[in-house]
Amino acid sequence: MTSAGAYIDEGIAAQRVRDHARAAAAFERALAADPTARDARYELANAYRDLQRLDDAEREIRAVIAAKPADPKAHTALGVILLESGRPADAVMAHEAAMKADPAFAPAATNWLHALQYVPNVTAASLARAHAHWAELFAPPETAAPFANSRDPDRPVVVGFVSPELCQHPVGLLSERLFANLDRKFIRPVVFSTRPTEYEDDVSRRIAAVTQWTGVFGLSDDALAAFIKASKVDVLVDMSGHTGYNRLKLFAARVAPVQVTWLGYPSTTGVPAMDVLLATAALAPPSLQDFVGERIVRLPETHVCFAAEDAPPVEPLPAIANGYVTFGCLNNPAKISDGALAAFANVLTRVPGSRLKLRYQSLSAPGRQLRLRRAFEAHGIAPDRIDISGEAPRAAFLSTYGDIDIALDTFPYSGCMTTCEALWMGCPVVTTPGETMASRQSASVLSAAGLTELIAPDRQGYEDLAVRLAHDITGLSALRAGLRARVALSPLSDGPRFARAFTVAMRKIWSEWCARAR
Repeated sequence: MTSAGAYIDEGIAAQRVRDHARAAAAFERALAADPTARDARYELANAYRDLQRLDDAEREIRAVIAAKPADPKAHTALGVILLESGRPADAVMAHEAAMKADPAFAPAATNWLHALQYVPNVTAASLARAHAHWAELFAPPETAAPFANSRDPDRPVVVGFVSPELCQHPVGLLSERLFANLDRKFIRPVVFSTRPTEYEDDVSRRIAAVTQWTGVFGLSDDALAAFIKASKVDVLVDMSGHTGYNRLKLFAARVAPVQVTWLGYPSTTGVPAMDVLLATAALAPPSLQDFVGERIVRLPETHVCFAAEDAPPVEPLPAIANGYVTFGCLNNPAKISDGALAAFANVLTRVPGSRLKLRYQSLSAPGRQLRLRRAFEAHGIAPDRIDISGEAPRAAFLSTYGDIDIALDTFPYSGCMTTCEALWMGCPVVTTPGETMASRQSASVLSAAGLTELIAPDRQGYEDLAVRLAHDITGLSALRAGLRARVALSPLSDGPRFARAFTVAMRKIWSEWCARAR
């Protein structure tokens, strides 16, 4: 009989090539061989999570915790599962349990900060305090050695980008047009990719073709710091924040003259050595500066650039054929807070006969679907008015908008890539920003697209706006028919224009450093 250890090795090998089904089967066999094999159960929980079997994943990881209650790694894994299951408050508590078990366990603190963005009533002040606490533990200020970079403000600026997500991921899709349009006379882009190489795809290959690209996944912070310095980077851009495969400890050690955070994380990083947070006025209004450690530098029109030339065509307004309005939300359901769900339900109540379509990969889990249906029933919405579906290839996912008349944004964590996609597919997106950056992403996107009329001042205004749109089928149809062209002609999709604005910002902050260093 094969030992549990051999099956565990087989499962880990399958995980490396992202064969999650084979990995889960191997870990199940390991547990059949040895029901006490705690490592196998932990890995099985992760494999189930990768398969979006979230209820099964939660069951297995709770069994791991029951066997060893003070395991910070298991509590952190539970927190990740709970967030994906749409329970951010429970996720925060799981990460806090991990931090209590081992205050030095960095993944728990990072995941805690990430999960806090989703919790209702989170404030900019509370986020600032949380990030400052993280910095005290994991990113204390350091004295950096002087840099030998040529202090010439007029030469091409070497801008390094540190990210695991320059691939078929929102970060890659929202930055690809920047890389394609940078003028190398002014900016020399250097990419330090922190993702595992097996994630390579067409997006990463296109970005690699127009940048100096190096995969650095296996390098330690010290080795990567030496490599960045040897590359003579002037401005180093973090594109991860407190998300997976980030290298914030590297930034904390000050490895480049100027350090910037942009796009990958809608908040301050808390890193004392992070100089600049790149945003827009809609994303980071002046009132936010008091709660952000970095100096906010604002791009004039948009903080992202989006187009999807391979997207399916925009379908006619489905309400015309259906005879009823379909609202939709294709955001991560972790973002559907109790308040957002109540707002969705109120809109459905006020628009008789209307329906709601939800889709996301984690909604493949039957337990998640059941919880959502019960939550809507508690607000008086019959189950047959809620259409829930799960994972789909990108083209099929985008085609879902052919069945949606109006997209409803989530809060307090709003959409960004999802909002861009909805607009591109002809669906207006109704949003209401709050005080945090995470709550203002859709507002920034809509402002860049010239659609500020879709930004409501508060929740009541959000509901009223959605209802008003639903009652104007003629106007909604006309808006849908011209929306893709309108977005395509806006700053949101103008790659050369965005690259010029980004270049101006980079060269300005570089010139400021040169002036200070003299």
